[in-house]
Amino acid sequence: VGSINFGKIVLEKTQNNTTCMKTFLQDDDYIESLVLGAPGEVFLLCDNRVYRVFKRNIDYFSLQSSVRHFTYVEETAECIFELYNRKQKEKLFTTKTCAPNKYNVKFPWIHFDGREVLCLGHNKDIYLVVVLRLKNRPSELNHTCCQICTFDEFGHLTRPVLEGKDPGRSKIKICKSVLVMLESQSISIMKGYSFDISFSYSGAIGLDPSLRFSPKDVCVDPSDNFLVIDSYDDTVHLLDSTGNFLQIILSRERGPRGIQCAVIDPTGLLWLGCEKGLVYFVDYQQCKKSTRKGQCIVIKPD
Repeated sequence: VGSINFGKIVLEKTQNNTTCMKTFLQDDDYIESLVLGAPGEVFLLCDNRVYRVFKRNIDYFSLQSSVRHFTYVEETAECIFELYNRKQKEKLFTTKTCAPNKYNVKFPWIHFDGREVLCLGHNKDIYLVVVLRLKNRPSELNHTCCQICTFDEFGHLTRPVLEGKDPGRSKIKICKSVLVMLESQSISIMKGYSFDISFSYSGAIGLDPSLRFSPKDVCVDPSDNFLVIDSYDDTVHLLDSTGNFLQIILSRERGPRGIQCAVIDPTGLLWLGCEKGLVYFVDYQQCKKSTRKGQCIVIKPD
């Protein structure tokens, strides 16, 4: 286990010798999201600053500050992001990972006037996905207040803008080629980059029916299975590609606590952003050998 605290590296071992840990942030720092970089590295968003973290060197460096949302484009080795600055809030910016202190406006002709960016994403088929919400929303609940825009590498729309209902306080996230909505006690997986729900999932762990399922984050493994972080009892649920529950792969008894976000890299490492500025990286296949499937799983109907 490697840990970093503002440049000071400390190597440790966990009890089962399968988990590695990094920390380079303060105890009260909150890791908001993890995004895959090149093999063996991830980008994380913490306190409005993007960090690039390397496992191979047990090292990191700060890439950009004042960031609200961001994504990484491996093909061009660039981060695309939105800034907190009000004057710049309705535009996107880009920075090359080889020159992190320099950034430029991305697609100057694109301007999200009167719209709020909810999330950004990228995959090998679509250069950039942007989910937006109208700022001045009408009171009617059925009004279309959310938009999905997909752009090619030249900044041109690849299809007509899709519109849907306002997600309210739900968190919207892009995982590979699907859109994920995280609500207070359930998740919904959308078909591709659309508002059509493929499946929803909510569940409770243990024998006590009062226990709450509280999803914090979702990521997708190389087989298109879904990993759902339950912040209520620090468990990681493994679902198949159609939303069927398979098993619990991590729990408080054998894993980190305070998990906030997760991502799986091509080398088979499961990265976990946790409370107190900690980042764990775990052997994903080893996690799947957990025997906790025998515990009571209650799947709530939609």
